[in-house]
Amino acid sequence: MHELTLAEGEGFGELRARGFRLRFTQWMRMNVERAWAQCIRHRFMREMTEGTLSEWAFKRYLVQEYAFVQACSGVLGYAIAKAPGFRNATASPEWP
Repeated sequence: MHELTLAEGEGFGELRARGFRLRFTQWMRMNVERAWAQCIRHRFMREMTEGTLSEWAFKRYLVQEYAFVQACSGVLGYAIAKAPGFRNATASPEWP
């Protein structure tokens, strides 16, 4: 097997077709590595970590986080309800 290199926009199925045996979550991480690095180095994260985040920014974060969790729980509930069986509705041991 050859070295794993990810071409711009290369899909998971295309990598598998080239003979690479990797999990979907591994492929996802390879695609977002640069964006993830930018997120964790962002001023908001730095100030949150250092304990210097303003009260206004923290309150705004909580409102946005609440909206995200509310929407995400609805999507997750829908996915569980539509799962063909209990085994499909529970977390896989390979997740993430």
